[in-house]
Formats: sequence, C-alpha cells, structure tokens
Amino acid sequence: QFGSPRYSAWYSVGLLARNEGGDATHAAEIIRNVIDYQYKDPSKLWFGTFKNSLGEPDPGDVYPPKLYTSYDLNQALFVCTSWIIVMEEFQHFLEPELVKLIKESMHNATIGDGYRVGGIDGDNRKSH
Repeated sequence: QFGSPRYSAWYSVGLLARNEGGDATHAAEIIRNVIDYQYKDPSKLWFGTFKNSLGEPDPGDVYPPKLYTSYDLNQALFVCTSWIIVMEEFQHFLEPELVKLIKESMHNATIGDGYRVGGIDGDNRKSH
C-alpha cells in the first residue's frame, strides 16, 4: 500500500479495525501481497524477513548482501507485530487459507530471527 511491507502490514491492521465497506477485503489483499515479499529460502541469512521496499532486488542479485543495507532482519519483527494483532483481534474477518498463510509467515519470521542470535555474520554479537 505504501511501497513498504512494514507500513502496508500496519495499514492492513487499520483497515480491519475500521471494517467499513470493503476494508476487510482490501486488508486481505494487502496481507497476501506483504507475505509475497517475505524471503522464504531457509538457506539465506535473511530468511523470514521482508524486503525493505516492494521494488528492490533480492540480496545478492544486484549488490552484495549486507545487513541493514540490502536486507534488514528487523522488518520481520515489525511486520509480524501487525500479524499478531490481526490474529488476535481480526482473524474472524479473514478466510481460513489467509489465516494459515499468516501463521506460516510468523513461523518463518521466528525461525529466521533465530539465525541472528549467537553472532551469525556479526549480527548481535556481544563484545566481551
């Protein structure tokens, strides 16, 4: 909706909260589109996160993968915070197939977030 999966996910929450006219249908479309921009290859460090913007290439396709430049692991946390609200408050507005996709998206984000713990590729490494 805004060219950003992060803001589009939040916008979908707002649409579901308002729930007027075609809001739920529009929110469902946005949610599907955001999930389409989630990285789904578990062999990559950016697994489970989302593109920073809708038009950008995948890390490594055009420029070298670099944390917080070509991908941002925090995107998954921002988007999935929206999914938690959707699941807790509004899933009754959504088709079961979309609810399943949201759960899968949250699962992938959770697994992917685990890649960064322990200092993989220098992320979150604690200095002693």
